Amino acid sequence: MRWALWGLVLSLVGYAGLAATGRWTVLGELASQFRFLFGFAALASAGLFAVARHRRKAGVAILLALWGSWPEGSLFLGPDAPSIATEAALVTALSGAQRSAPSSDLGRPAFQMISCNVLRPNARYDEVFNVLLKSEPDVIGLLECSEEWRDAALRRLLPKYPYYAVASNTPDWSEHTWALMLFSKTEFTSTEVLRLDFKDWELRPVLQVTLAEPLDLTITLAHPERPGRPARMRARRTALESIAASDVQGNWLVIGDLNSTSTSPLFGDLIEATGLRDSRAGFGRLPSWGFGNRLPGPIPIPLPPRPRISVAIDHALVSQGLEVLDRQTLYVPGSDHRAVSVTLR
Repeated sequence: MRWALWGLVLSLVGYAGLAATGRWTVLGELASQFRFLFGFAALASAGLFAVARHRRKAGVAILLALWGSWPEGSLFLGPDAPSIATEAALVTALSGAQRSAPSSDLGRPAFQMISCNVLRPNARYDEVFNVLLKSEPDVIGLLECSEEWRDAALRRLLPKYPYYAVASNTPDWSEHTWALMLFSKTEFTSTEVLRLDFKDWELRPVLQVTLAEPLDLTITLAHPERPGRPARMRARRTALESIAASDVQGNWLVIGDLNSTSTSPLFGDLIEATGLRDSRAGFGRLPSWGFGNRLPGPIPIPLPPRPRISVAIDHALVSQGLEVLDRQTLYVPGSDHRAVSVTLR
């Protein structure tokens, strides 16, 4: 029993040590992504040590539990919830009645965007668009678009969202296309596709547009590679560094499936380089993707079907001049992701 408890302590410490290498190693970055979930494992271990009357081991486990759970757990303790006046302004603004109101606490226009990873093989087009259109957001971003999704989006969204931009990983639409599409009610003042230079394969590009109305706002829509292999990690770092290098002046929103939790060192580097902040502060973890039957990565570690383990890899990062009025995730029929909805002022 004693050796088993020592083995458990060493496993917990070893996990934390492996996560510390996350900026340089694939397994380390994978470990860093799951710090919040590790916190629960460390807390359960602390309880086991306490029952066995191993106080020092319990103390170590409690410290590791705090290390794991604090970065995302603190999101529940962020800015205060909007006041009653702010909530009233939000309801009015979302209804579209206050888009052009004068600048005041209640009159400043609000802006809502929804970003949705539709899941490329998903064919439940109308059900997905019914969800996305329910709140009538100002801008809708779609990730993992195939040619079929492009046609469905143009059919459903163009009547109310006449301005759109596309960034594709292929020069022409084909069975290999993974495109980003962004639809807006108001005209773009600029559109840019960031094409990333990467020697292993052609990367998914990043789409960047600027709107003058209802906010003077630059939107960066991105879907970097997922973790699990060295080439993918390098590709994701390249994408996030390219976003960080963008010369954006004024209000900025970076949104999309970043394939990183907020405890990944690569995510932290993006925050530090851009000065953006996580829009979830004060709204909680808001997980957006649940694991299937195994962990991602080079080693196929199986997972039980219950309970479903979820992490937040779809994000909305905002510049300091923006107030986050509302932040939530939405169920998307047929997709393995939840959509991200953010309302700003």
